[in-house]
Amino acid sequence: MSDIPPPILTHFRETLDFKRYNPVPDGYYLGVADIQGSTKAVAEGKYKIVNMVGAGVIAAIINLMPNKKTPFIFGGDGASFLIPPEFHAAAVRAMAATSLWAEQEWGLSLRVAMVPVSAIRAAGYDLCRADFAPSPYVTYAMFSGGGLDWADRVMKAGQYLIAPDPFAEKPDLKGLSCRWAPIPNRQGCILSLIVKPRNINLYNEFQEVFSDLMLLINKLDREGHPVPEVGPPLSWPRLGIDLEHRANNRPKWMLNLEMGVAWLVIKNNWNVGDFNTAHYKNTVSVNSDFRKYGDGLYLTLDCSDEMVGEIEACLEKALQKGVLDYGVHSQESALMTCIVPRPRQDDHFHFIDGAQGGYTQAATNMKKKRLASA
Repeated sequence: MSDIPPPILTHFRETLDFKRYNPVPDGYYLGVADIQGSTKAVAEGKYKIVNMVGAGVIAAIINLMPNKKTPFIFGGDGASFLIPPEFHAAAVRAMAATSLWAEQEWGLSLRVAMVPVSAIRAAGYDLCRADFAPSPYVTYAMFSGGGLDWADRVMKAGQYLIAPDPFAEKPDLKGLSCRWAPIPNRQGCILSLIVKPRNINLYNEFQEVFSDLMLLINKLDREGHPVPEVGPPLSWPRLGIDLEHRANNRPKWMLNLEMGVAWLVIKNNWNVGDFNTAHYKNTVSVNSDFRKYGDGLYLTLDCSDEMVGEIEACLEKALQKGVLDYGVHSQESALMTCIVPRPRQDDHFHFIDGAQGGYTQAATNMKKKRLASA
């Protein structure tokens, strides 16, 4: 199976046109990571830490392959990403090191696994990829075929696991940051939403529901984008400084100085050299991953209370027909976790989740609904 470049999708509605996805070559690996006990950690108020660790494994892989585009998807309390065969051994070491860092720095158990794509197909599933471009500057990988969910299940069953390496050097988490304040809703609430087809044979019915769902979401201001066009709000990120210090071992005085200068520049909309503040803040907004597809829809929406009811009614009807499973969680604000490889360039990534549990709580609620439906 040849390594054909994935298509670039420029409209989110195209993400459910699975004919446009390309199969991932058999020689590749799917890296999978998630935090065991994330629901408990979220209940204890560790939302930012959970997101930081979930994004940390992506940063470790991006920095491992700086000259190669890394296809990944962020899931709030974890992530999945593709590894070419020539980077397999180095990626295993980076994932083991990140798992150890999560345990030592935060007391979180980051479970990591490396699943051969050939094993996914041998199990009767597929792994296909397209790239969604929310802006001219970045793309995010979208995955279909059921392989992503299968890999997550077998990892949780104890297969393909990578043990934390007690002798590993600290992972390279350069660019990982959490400097923005929580983003308050502007329309009523921040809705975290996960929607998955009940099985891989129901994609046609699932696509019909997706079309109905998009008609509702299109009624929202900026299709529910939770990050304002002028960028997220500013506040002094005390926890963000500690998170970044413990991720990168940079002295706190240096981080405080750097953030202080950045805060003054952004707060006053100053332009420094070739750095245009208004452009940067807008780029932060348009580069955000508030919607994605990874064997299911993952959405973080700035939503009116009335629209929440309409969305749930649409999905509940489909759930009762056995077409899909879904989970939602409402909260007052959203969180942003960032990977900024080069601050003066536009290819910085911004991961969006709900600020009071987000995708973790939505996934828990989806499981409860699935059991009740069964």
